[in-house]
Amino acid sequence: MCGFLFTEGEVSEPLFLDSFALIQHRGPDQSKVIKAPWGIFGFHRLSIMDTSEHVLQPFVTEAIRLLCNVEIYNEHLFR
Repeated sequence: MCGFLFTEGEVSEPLFLDSFALIQHRGPDQSKVIKAPWGIFGFHRLSIMDTSEHVLQPFVTEAIRLLCNVEIYNEHLFR
């Protein structure tokens, strides 16, 4: 299972990164941290089905930052 960490508001970046490192074992394949005006998002990825980088979270658009933990059992219907 992947590892997520999110903080809202002001937090020390070194404290966030130290805490984030504690859950790296939950997703050893890829990691990503993004800062937003309202908080920090961190994601450790465990690649099971798709190993490409285009699914590395957090997903970011101009207005949205998204972290999710899902397993799609009928994914073959969407390909």
